[in-house]
Amino acid sequence: MVVTLYTRLWILVWLPTLTAIVVAGMFLVSTLDVVASVFLGAGIGTLASLFEWPHRPPHVSAGRRATTWAVFAGTAAGAIAVLAPVLGNLLWSCLAMVGATSPLVIGCAVRVLRRPPPTKMTDRELCRTWRSTTAALRAHPSTEQAIALAARRERLLDEMESRNPPGLKAWLDTGSCADDALEEFFIREGGSRN
Repeated sequence: MVVTLYTRLWILVWLPTLTAIVVAGMFLVSTLDVVASVFLGAGIGTLASLFEWPHRPPHVSAGRRATTWAVFAGTAAGAIAVLAPVLGNLLWSCLAMVGATSPLVIGCAVRVLRRPPPTKMTDRELCRTWRSTTAALRAHPSTEQAIALAARRERLLDEMESRNPPGLKAWLDTGSCADDALEEFFIREGGSRN
């Protein structure tokens, strides 16, 4: 909810700002260059919308997503075409500010900050997180996501082993390592935090 509200606010701030820059820039730079940049950006934005990002709200249709990406990317490309000759190297600082405040970057930071480290989890939370990472791995993540999930699972196993070595060993010794059975072995065998 917070990220969605932030996304709307970010668009409400940056889209009119970039649009004003494009309109004003048509008087400073060749109109043809600006219009070509807008169309090029819109095309790139439409293509970019075809790639799913991991936490896209399910209620957003492909057409709406493509339109949003096209409008924003087209406007941004037009603004870059206008600002490049005017700002020179300062343009990169402006682009960094827009990118650093983008909902995608802020959303990733929020997700990372909300996730407690395994040492702060209860035994049940450890087991639940283990199951959720199993489900995430079954969903065929990208290579980067799979590596991050494997590292997270390693930290989870390390914490489980430090809390309850006999319970974890008993679960691993079953051979099947069924996720539903983890809680049964881990918590029943003397888990330290419930």
